[in-house]
Amino acid sequence: MTPRTRVAFSLWWARVVGLEFEAGLVRQLLNDTGTDSGALALLAYALDQLHQASAGQGVLTRAAYRAFGGVRGAIGAQAQATFDRLTAEAQAALPRVFRELVEVGGDESGAATRKRAPLERVQSDAASAQLTQELVQTRLLVTSEGAGDEALGLVKE
Repeated sequence: MTPRTRVAFSLWWARVVGLEFEAGLVRQLLNDTGTDSGALALLAYALDQLHQASAGQGVLTRAAYRAFGGVRGAIGAQAQATFDRLTAEAQAALPRVFRELVEVGGDESGAATRKRAPLERVQSDAASAQLTQELVQTRLLVTSEGAGDEALGLVKE
């Protein structure tokens, strides 16, 4: 199943369980969550935030989506809340961990792009392990297996 199909299936499932979408919201969610390996996690998080912002009314609105900042705003708020809950040691591991997960381009733009890294390399100590476990649990990082090794990556740039 392609990432786009998984996202579409998840939206269909939400409708089956009684959630309605305001016109245009599904397309906006699909555009904002993308089609890569982290799309499903982003969509699940956005739908949860939408449901909370819509006060359980069962109608998910664009106004509610904009109110929490959409996918980017929700991710930013979740990242900050998660970081604030961490121990000082785990917080200090953030630069080490992100050096493994982000590549800064060598060209003039200096654009940062995400990359996947072996989990065992990223979790090189207890603080890094705590940080990555919290970020995976809150869907800010995703894990996957390939060639027998588990890899870690950012859910969204």
